[in-house]
Amino acid sequence: SPSELYLTPESIRQSPYKHRSPEDIG
Repeated sequence: SPSELYLTPESIRQSPYKHRSPEDIG
């Protein structure tokens, strides 16, 4: 699902939404 795709660290790095870092999410 799309949410899973951009909740992974790799997709976070590749996505334009870099404000969503693992620390921000978790």
